[in-house]
Amino acid sequence: MKIIGDKTYLSASDLSIHIACPHATYFNLQEAKRLLTAPVSINATLTALQQKGEEFEAGYIEQLRRSEKTVVEIDKADRRKALQDTLNAMAAGADIIYQARLEDGIWNGWADFLVKVNRPGRFGTWSYEVADTKLSRETKAGAILQICLYSEILEELQGCMPEHMYINNPNGEHKFRVDDFMAYYRLMKNKLLQAVRVQEEQTYPDPVPHCDICKWWLLCNERRRQDDHLSFIAGMGKLQIKEVKNWKITTLESMAELYPVVSFKPSRGSIETYKDLAHQANLQVRSRTTNTAVFEILPLEQGFGFFKLPEPSGHDIFFDFEGDPFVGSTGLEYLFGWWYQDNYYDLWANIETEEKQALETFIDTTMQILEQDPGMHIYHFGAYEQTALKRLAGKYATREDELDRLLRTKIFVNLHTITRRAIIAGIESYSLKDLEKLHGYLRIIDLKTVGPHKLLYEGLLESGSIDVVDEETKNIVRDYNKDDCISTEWLRNWLEARRTELIKEGKDIPRPLAGDGNPAENITEHQNRIQPLFDALTRDIPIEKESRTIEQQAKWLLANMLDWYRREKKSFWWEVFRLQDLTDEELLDEKDALAGLIFTGKREKEKRSMADHYSFPGQETSLSVGNTVKFKDEEIGTIHSIDFDKRIVSIKKRMATVDIHPTHLICCDYISDKAKEEAIIRLADWVVTNGIDTGGSCRAGRDLLLRKRPRMAGLYSFNSAAQQQAMGYKVEQWNVACTRSAGHRKKPYCCKDDPLTH
Repeated sequence: MKIIGDKTYLSASDLSIHIACPHATYFNLQEAKRLLTAPVSINATLTALQQKGEEFEAGYIEQLRRSEKTVVEIDKADRRKALQDTLNAMAAGADIIYQARLEDGIWNGWADFLVKVNRPGRFGTWSYEVADTKLSRETKAGAILQICLYSEILEELQGCMPEHMYINNPNGEHKFRVDDFMAYYRLMKNKLLQAVRVQEEQTYPDPVPHCDICKWWLLCNERRRQDDHLSFIAGMGKLQIKEVKNWKITTLESMAELYPVVSFKPSRGSIETYKDLAHQANLQVRSRTTNTAVFEILPLEQGFGFFKLPEPSGHDIFFDFEGDPFVGSTGLEYLFGWWYQDNYYDLWANIETEEKQALETFIDTTMQILEQDPGMHIYHFGAYEQTALKRLAGKYATREDELDRLLRTKIFVNLHTITRRAIIAGIESYSLKDLEKLHGYLRIIDLKTVGPHKLLYEGLLESGSIDVVDEETKNIVRDYNKDDCISTEWLRNWLEARRTELIKEGKDIPRPLAGDGNPAENITEHQNRIQPLFDALTRDIPIEKESRTIEQQAKWLLANMLDWYRREKKSFWWEVFRLQDLTDEELLDEKDALAGLIFTGKREKEKRSMADHYSFPGQETSLSVGNTVKFKDEEIGTIHSIDFDKRIVSIKKRMATVDIHPTHLICCDYISDKAKEEAIIRLADWVVTNGIDTGGSCRAGRDLLLRKRPRMAGLYSFNSAAQQQAMGYKVEQWNVACTRSAGHRKKPYCCKDDPLTH
């Protein structure tokens, strides 16, 4: 954003920032007027992300330069010359224009790439479409708005609106139709223009995800501190803040004053949610008044909190990952760290081969300890560790059976979920670091010291230059991970001490039952059946994808598809189990659940079953009629009807569950995949016997794996151009018509009435 004379000039980044945070627009406007200066301390994360983005962009342009396409790079030193150079390159018909300067009135920007397409424009039989590179694996609204603006400016320069626009990220190229987004783009563009015209502070610095990379964060956070903002209440989200503001509650302290009686009725969600938030705020006020970490034990709830703590063992492991999602195309877990019997163990990985070895070593070590002591457990804080282990086992198709056994045996203990259901404390966040105020662990490394070194280590890892890292940086990252592992043990011990106190008070808190580690008989049979095929297909295939030939990659894909449906089914049930660990209040934000149910007293006979009716508060949900649903660990029936206007759901129950009245529902539907699984096994068996790229049957599937174009058989061919014209069709049009997707569930296009068929 710049002000020259009486005009305010805007860029694509201004549009992206405005949708992320309108208050940042106000600050940027004040900076353009030279009335405000950004804090000197720029967010280190922002600097690191900018550098990573530039490195990703440089890698992409290097790929283009190695291709046969002509690439013209625009020099950004002189803005006016850059615009003319861009126009000249467009007129000359360059295949790719890098760092193209685009201007139209008050709008301007630097498009990463303009890509030549065969569509007539002002310069000839060609025109251009916009392509941008983004480091984020998820395409955000701001990124779409940026390329919409570039496309609109491009229309003015070349005389036609681009049909498509593209975003390239670590997951590949993503294509979008321009017309699909222009209405939304114009709406947001007008909102930005309105904010610039007003030029007054009409927004508040509410915390948003953009805060993580915003240069104004320090000013905004200081303002929120002065205002005692509601966002400092642990667990309070935007929807809850909006709700209580309708009650004239605007500060943490005023929220605390609601406790213990909340008389307001929320328009969304449960009243219990707001009672808990008022309780949380009250404890935080008490903590800052007394300058001590105040906490209270929550009412005991069977199956949660202290009931989830297993018997401690001298062989317990306290585990933590350090990972970087920007390494390569899938990220890298570069440090496996664990604390075991007062010793710290670490496994480092700089490349995928080492990541695979670290996974295998950690799982093998755990299995050996489990053999010594079946009562051991792996403690971790948060869901990430389990999720990452599942992902890595699937990624490398290794130690999957061992990991399944650990999961079935309930070896993993997530202390975050246990803590949240066991206590409530006067802290602003239930992070591992904040909980140290309760259990008293003092870290080896100051957290302020860790940040720059961790960013440096990960930057070197991403650039492939990790061999030049200094020992100080590596030791600081190691000690940071070690601190997390030890802190996890201290938290477990602190929770155990609270549990002991409760038992002394006469409370009955039995230990959780261990799971059966043995797989189901049908799973074992399936694994024994596919293992020889998997071994035959993957023999002598390199681990790194870049080192494989096309045929090796095709066989690797086919081998990993043998167990794909079982893995997908596991993922489905893992998600069900995750939802079962959440509170009713947390389930309000989950689409695969329906929470806050209250029995209306209405019961109807439905054939041999009963249909009970329940009311529920407003929430987004994907549940619909016919879904099989669970409550806690019990499958209670199916959804018989659901009325979102009246907020009434009826559940058709089995006689065994008719007396269970759920407070939430979790969808547990799944579709049988047996036929598809059998088809893949038949294909794999054929390939092992005959080869991946030979003649014979299964050609379409093998071509798909080899990334070859489909072999179209039996398409109509005309003998002459005159015949084509007489029939009024082009061969290409007919061929496309004949091969229309069967996904629409219609008969093929060619039929008896079509003159081309007969």
